[in-house]
Amino acid sequence: DVEISNELTGDKKKVFEFFQTATMNELQLMTSCSKKKAEIIIESRPFTDWVNLVQKLQDNKNLSTDLLNYAQQVIATRNNIKHLMKKCTNLAQQMERAVAAGAGVKEQPPSLSSTLRLTSYQMVGLNWLVVLHSQGVNG
Repeated sequence: DVEISNELTGDKKKVFEFFQTATMNELQLMTSCSKKKAEIIIESRPFTDWVNLVQKLQDNKNLSTDLLNYAQQVIATRNNIKHLMKKCTNLAQQMERAVAAGAGVKEQPPSLSSTLRLTSYQMVGLNWLVVLHSQGVNG
């Protein structure tokens, strides 16, 4: 038998907090965690410590300690999404500042035929593309 430590550091602490506080829907995000399993986890709360959590997972025939790894995957995915959302927010703010600063084209590009005129909405679209390009973003 492997001895289980109560020391909560890093990922172990996050997993413990997840099992302690996750909603029914959050628990069901774990691989192989059905509604029934999520209900059992919620009914088993509170967990006094890590050993207590592991013991309750092992003692219930419907649960297993594999859920600890699945919880870690959910937490990692959640962190990746938070990171991406933060990047998107920063990029949107940069774009907003660039548009507000008036970056872009004021007059019709000389490469277009002088017999053609871009309408105001076409100039807005052209400026939007210029800002996207200047920010290194695909449009």
